[in-house]
Formats: sequence, C-alpha cells, structure tokens
Amino acid sequence: MKYARSLVVAGVLLLVALPFLCAGAQEPARGPQPLQAVLDRIHQHAQEGKWRQDGFADPLIEAWLDKLVGSIAAAGDIPDLKVPVRLADVQAADPVPGGAYSKALIVGKDIDLKDARLRESIILADGKVSLNRAEGCVIVARGAVKIDISENCVIVSGVFVDIARFDGQPSSTNNGSVIASRGWASVQSTSGSLIAASEGSTTSIARSALFVNAAFVGRDSGGSRTLRVPDLPLEPLPAHPLAQAIKFQGIVRADGGKYSVRTPAIAADGSEATGHLGIVFRHGDRRYVAHLEKPILDEAGEPAAALRDWRISLISESVAIFSNATTDVAVPLEGR
Repeated sequence: MKYARSLVVAGVLLLVALPFLCAGAQEPARGPQPLQAVLDRIHQHAQEGKWRQDGFADPLIEAWLDKLVGSIAAAGDIPDLKVPVRLADVQAADPVPGGAYSKALIVGKDIDLKDARLRESIILADGKVSLNRAEGCVIVARGAVKIDISENCVIVSGVFVDIARFDGQPSSTNNGSVIASRGWASVQSTSGSLIAASEGSTTSIARSALFVNAAFVGRDSGGSRTLRVPDLPLEPLPAHPLAQAIKFQGIVRADGGKYSVRTPAIAADGSEATGHLGIVFRHGDRRYVAHLEKPILDEAGEPAAALRDWRISLISESVAIFSNATTDVAVPLEGR
C-alpha cells in the first residue's frame, strides 16, 4: 500500500510539474541572440525556399536587427534611428543583374547584383553580396558585402563590409547607414554613418560618423566620434584553424604596384586587369597562389588538394577572405 501511495504521489507531482517543464523547454533563449544565430537562420531559408511564400516572417532575424539598431540608438541618443524596412513590406524576387528593385526580398547564397540598384528591399545571403547602390535597405550576409553607394541602410556581414564610394548623402548627415561586421569594415567616404566592426574599420573621409566600440581611424571632416554600446549583439569573429595555418607572402597585381609579386592579367574585354587579383601564401610546407574566385594552385600550377574546397572571395588592403560552401575565414595580410 505504501508503494502504491508513493506511485500516486509521484504521478501527481509529475502532472503538476509537467506544464512548467514543457514551458521551460519551449522558452526561447533569453538575452540578445548572436549574429551567428541569424546567419544560421539565413542558411536554412536559402536551402528551404519558404521565403518565397506570402507572409514570410522570421521573428528571430527581425528581433536581432531591432536589437542592433536599438542599442546604438539608445546609446547615441538617436531616437529616429530605426530598421528601414521590414519583412512584411517586401515581396520575393529573383536576383537578376542590372535594373532596379523596389520592396524586394532576395534570399540565396552568393548574390551578385553589382550592376543593380535596390530601394526599400531586403537581402539575406548565405554567402557574399555585391551591389551597385542600396537605399533604405536591409542586407545581412554570411560573407563579404561590397556596395558602391549606400544610404539609410542596415548592412551586416559575418566578416567584411566594403563601401567602395560613399555611405550617406554628401550634402547631409541624416542618411547614413548602420554598418556592422564581426570582422572589418571599409568605407571610402561617410556622411552620418554608424559603423560597428569588431576587428576594426577604416575610412578615407568621415563626416559626422559614429564608430561603435572602436577607435576612429582615418580623416575626420567634422563631427565624428566614438560611441560605447555595451549591449551590442555582435560577437567576436570566430577563430578558424585555416587563418592560423596560412602565412601571407604577397598580393598579386597586374601592375605590380608596391608589391613584389607581378602577374600579367587580361580582363574579359581584352584590357589589362587592375587592382588586387590574388595573394601568395604558404600553407604547410608549400607555396600557393590564389586568384579571386578561382581554384587555389601550387607553385607547379596544380590544384591544391588540401585547399580544393576554398576560394578567395575578397582581397582588401588589410585582409583576404577565404570562403567555401559554408564558412568564411578572414586572413590578415601582415608583413606586406
């Protein structure tokens, strides 16, 4: 009888506790989610294709964007700073080079729209992004983001953001973008930009820019300052063994420039290519040459078996990005 009563009591206690146990199991993680959680969601959406359905939503992604922008707005006393466009405002579209997009939602891996202009649109990329111009957009990418001109956007990268010409309007300081990266950010000219780059940011000309949790590097045309945001939901750049194994030796350029490595190169139109074409490095006991978006070759011109899944997706003055199907690794270009 005592054993039977014990079973009854245990059963009652379990019934009482079960709702609390279930609630605890279903309760989402408290506190701000890391950027990696957002990138994992984007990876899932890029594979499943549910983003094409009407009414597509992702509360985790939008909550993270709200936290990113909201924490900067609160710390900098910028009450008007908001995420410029929501998932409810956009419609699924396919990336097609050239032309213009408005209120579009584009989800995929590497998204090449370097000849296109986007307005009030959202890009979620499980890879890199290339754009000509973005106005009032949200762009989140696992890999590098390269844009010529941006204005009033939220631009987020897992490794590197490169604004080649300018962010914001040169005639105003009220249209700068929120630019965030776990790695680096490079903005040629800023007007009211808000830049958070965990590994550092550079700009040639800054005007009324905010540099979040980092010192300002560049030339200030007036009004730029640093801003401490302790609750910024941007974790450090993840370490990767590949970054430690690669020993940088030089940048490959068509003109040689200030670097010791020179490689003749011809562009698609028959003219000589310019700019950074690749890098030379050592991995293990061998020397390799890696050109942008091409297989990595050893000194004999043979594909490198140990690096066959990797390509160089970006080369800046300070870092090269090695990318494969799921990962982006930043390698600082030291000893130039």
